[in-house]
Amino acid sequence: MLDELDRELADSGLKFRKVSGYDPAVWVHLEPVLQQAKWEIVTCSIMLHRIPSVRRSNPRVHVHSVDAWSSDLAGLYCTDGELDRSFELARTQFRRVGGEYLVGYLDSQPACCTGWYVVNGVARFRHVFTAPWARNRGCATSLILHVQNHPEVRAQDGLVVMVNPEDGPKALYRELGFQNVATFWEAQVFLCGAP
Repeated sequence: MLDELDRELADSGLKFRKVSGYDPAVWVHLEPVLQQAKWEIVTCSIMLHRIPSVRRSNPRVHVHSVDAWSSDLAGLYCTDGELDRSFELARTQFRRVGGEYLVGYLDSQPACCTGWYVVNGVARFRHVFTAPWARNRGCATSLILHVQNHPEVRAQDGLVVMVNPEDGPKALYRELGFQNVATFWEAQVFLCGAP
């Protein structure tokens, strides 16, 4: 599969490869091959919003819809002046998948961000991120509750979020009414010479 993927994309100039899925039977076979090929592998919990939240928004967090190329949004995804590659790739898909990007402002400063989009009747969160200075101040909670209450999101069959088990706040999502329903895996690689 990896050789076929490389052949298909050889003349494209693309240096980034990514595969993902949630079927455990497929993953059992793919994981060792991808590890041997030095792909970066992440597994996440897929959590579905099912019950009411026990948390409340912070009234000092003001949530605003922003363009995918907003400087406030991009600033939250920068580390040492470098834009996060996953975010850079994700925002190129904005016009195709639609939805919305959101920035939460605390004390008039961009403090957190996320977004949502819909696929086949299921609303999905974009990456939820809170700036280190704003953590534990209700920023992520305010954003998530904002998305949960959005009329277009509420009209869907469900709302899911993917949570990284190593650093993702699963306890927060449980308090916000989400329950674990599956495991999602993703593998990616930047080929030699990639920017």
